[in-house]
Amino acid sequence: MDDADGKETNNEVQVCKRLRCTDPDLTVLVKYLNEEENVAQKEYYMYSHVLAGLSNFIDTALSVDMKEKATCKIVFPDVTPEIFEMALKILLDPVASRSLKAKDAIQLIKFYDQYEFAGGVQLCDDVFANYFQQKLAAYRDSLSSPEETDFFVEALVLVFQFKLRKAMNDGRKCIQGRMELNLSRHGRFMFTTEHIEKLQPAIRKGLFGSTWSMDFNGLFPEGLSLEDLSSSLFPKYYVTWASAVISGCACPLVEVSGTGNDIDGVYERENTKYRGHRYRKVGAPTEYSGAFVIDRNELSEGGWAIMEEDTGGNPIKFFWVCPNSASLEVPPEEGPWVISCEAGYAYKSKIPRIRLLGPQERR
Repeated sequence: MDDADGKETNNEVQVCKRLRCTDPDLTVLVKYLNEEENVAQKEYYMYSHVLAGLSNFIDTALSVDMKEKATCKIVFPDVTPEIFEMALKILLDPVASRSLKAKDAIQLIKFYDQYEFAGGVQLCDDVFANYFQQKLAAYRDSLSSPEETDFFVEALVLVFQFKLRKAMNDGRKCIQGRMELNLSRHGRFMFTTEHIEKLQPAIRKGLFGSTWSMDFNGLFPEGLSLEDLSSSLFPKYYVTWASAVISGCACPLVEVSGTGNDIDGVYERENTKYRGHRYRKVGAPTEYSGAFVIDRNELSEGGWAIMEEDTGGNPIKFFWVCPNSASLEVPPEEGPWVISCEAGYAYKSKIPRIRLLGPQERR
């Protein structure tokens, strides 16, 4: 319609213009420690309906008779301006949300979870899942740097702590795969006591295996109880154990001589996810159905044994055993090697000589 001067007016447009100019109705106060370790604060003036739509915490605080509703003020203690501003930008700017990295998610997930920003928690879950999936595809034959291991552990601890289910399985596979690869190679164990301390709650809850059966797929020593896993001594014990396993990998070959028969020869350490603690004779067996192996076996008087296996990997005959040597990661050169009652008369006068070989000594 036209006004007195002949100008066209549009009430709907005018209303929209006034809405766009509406002043913010909510004060947000963040409190934090500055570089001088003094308490500082910063105020933001925002729209209550926008924040309430993002956060169940804010929506509840402004909807019931609470101090926040009466004062129109939300206070976030122990939140820096950088974290608050980044957290909102990620949620309000589609371009920024697509550029969210795992290192950013590590900084934001606690804020999102504590103040019930469901969209932010989901974004972090997606970002962590994508990060672990990329690393899973890349780690097949290579170990991580110490810095990358720090990041893996920190990310998985947060995924476990905040129950980010999408990222949980891939994060577990990422850490577990690196543990398996690390434990099957000579070198230094990449996980420190501090790493294991951080991972201990997840280990205890069965993230890496069934706690009820203590079946950890060879990643951890056998026979651990829940009490063992909960002990403050466990992290140091585990790192010591893992380092001992890796030291065994420094001896990939063992030579047996002095038996005067097919048992003599070079045995190669098997690198499986169980790490085997076993050495299998190089080359196919002759008249035997299985193979000769050197292994630690519960049936061999608690120690290493030289024995024969069937094709299914089951021991069918023990020739010599070294009692009480199960704590050693490699077969003992000094022995004493004792003839087994199963060996038979032909082996009675023979004493095997064991020599540990380095990687370059294959014959």
